[in-house]
Amino acid sequence: MKVSNEKLLNFTKHLILASRKRYAEEKTEAQPEFLIKRKFPSLPRPIQLPVLLPEKKPEEMPKPEEIFELGKITRFTLDRMIDIIECSGPDVPLKIRKESYTFLTDLSLKEDEIRNVIQKFSEASKIPVTPIFKASVKGFSMVAIISSAGSRFVLSRIKS
Repeated sequence: MKVSNEKLLNFTKHLILASRKRYAEEKTEAQPEFLIKRKFPSLPRPIQLPVLLPEKKPEEMPKPEEIFELGKITRFTLDRMIDIIECSGPDVPLKIRKESYTFLTDLSLKEDEIRNVIQKFSEASKIPVTPIFKASVKGFSMVAIISSAGSRFVLSRIKS
């Protein structure tokens, strides 16, 4: 199949002009018959929604009498999205379960801090501390094991 130089030049000219945005807007010349018009479906642009953090309403903020002071872990007890706080022993980073994810924090407790948390929970619940301690108070449930090798506990939020 022979193609004349004039047709080839005309084809190249239209190809270059078609790639320009200006040509698409003007469309002054008729397109030659050898150009195939194809309409491709345009891909939808991804929608970017702004990330909105939930605002804490005044009724959701804990009242001063509701704050359960447990030392370093008090800030985790104030977050209502945290379900479980787990301390696996002294100098071991705390594990936090928030919604359905488990996070390892950079916070660890010493043996005396662990025992202070257990003691404060015992005083609030009026249950004496035993080697295997279970108690519930102020919307939390604690299971603790106290041993000379290292005490540990799991603090769970009671969902109502």
